Amino acid sequence: MKIIETKVNQPFNIKKVYQDCSNTQVLFFDIETTGFSPKTSEVYLIGCLVFQNNHWNLIQFFSESPEDERKILIAFQQLCNLYDVYIHFNGESFDVPYIRKKFKQYQLDGFSSTVRHIDLFKKIKSYHPFLQLENYRLSTLMDFIGVKREDFFSGGELIKQYYDYRKYQSSLLEKNILLHNKEDVLGLPYLLTLLQHIQLLKNTLKEKDFSVQEVIQKDNQLKGQIVLQSPSHINLSMRQPWGRVLFSKADPTIHIEIKLFYGTLYYFFDNYKDYYYLPEQDEAIHKSVGRFASLSKKEQAKASNCYSKKKGYFMPIWKPIHHYAMFFSSYKSYKKNQGYVPIYEEDMNQLLFMWFQQYLEFVLY
Repeated sequence: MKIIETKVNQPFNIKKVYQDCSNTQVLFFDIETTGFSPKTSEVYLIGCLVFQNNHWNLIQFFSESPEDERKILIAFQQLCNLYDVYIHFNGESFDVPYIRKKFKQYQLDGFSSTVRHIDLFKKIKSYHPFLQLENYRLSTLMDFIGVKREDFFSGGELIKQYYDYRKYQSSLLEKNILLHNKEDVLGLPYLLTLLQHIQLLKNTLKEKDFSVQEVIQKDNQLKGQIVLQSPSHINLSMRQPWGRVLFSKADPTIHIEIKLFYGTLYYFFDNYKDYYYLPEQDEAIHKSVGRFASLSKKEQAKASNCYSKKKGYFMPIWKPIHHYAMFFSSYKSYKKNQGYVPIYEEDMNQLLFMWFQQYLEFVLY
């Protein structure tokens, strides 16, 4: 067994993301295995990142033979016992259950039942409505946040290199294997930084700490700018059926383009039993007024035709906005609460302000 320690100059403070944690409580880890099943494969490398002596330290437990597997598991367990919070990537699905079975195989105590696990894959993927990435592999996320890798081998490719290393003890193969694991482990704090930036956007929503500038309507498009108190630190261009939102890493200005609907939409009344439907007008009126209409011109309203109509430009929204009537394209969309609000020139700034609030709520919660 080899133990490789490397001092890491990475000024990361976990309290910026998890206020109830400190750097000295946390252990980041990632494992390399020769397969998916603990029964038929080996764990041959465990990389850990811990905070010691006022700096981050990378510790890699490397197995050089099948007999070393038990040794690296014991060393890893001893290190784990010093920490309260374990941070990993997709660990809940693979790393943690795999290691637990290996601990059991070698009759080791294993992880403490009181430790806290944080799976960054699970946490970041929960923000898919906001990030809209093609996939959430670690390499994809690191590329997204701008972290460059020297390693270009996949985990599967390294399995063959590891077996070749055991035959030939090649220093080049060892370097490839250790580098891949090192960059996986050192990428985890960067992913927490991404979560930190998302949390800042959540705080912006909570405090309503943003302003609206330059709202312009041109035909069926509404363009505007949202200005934050500080840059979002995220480069992101989101394209949706309703338009586009552009975040720039170094700029506090968020550019928004919203596709407007032009045509006739419907405002549905909830208490349809109190309304008559007028087929000729294709609208409903309250019975207090409809009682004066001829019987041949009216009928009892149904939930599906108890509406008034409006023609014009409308902006899509996710939920009702106070003081604004919400219109729908059909009764089906009304039941799904997929609606619009009419656009008025004098209210465009206020509408975009409330739209952006709803947008952040929709994609971040």
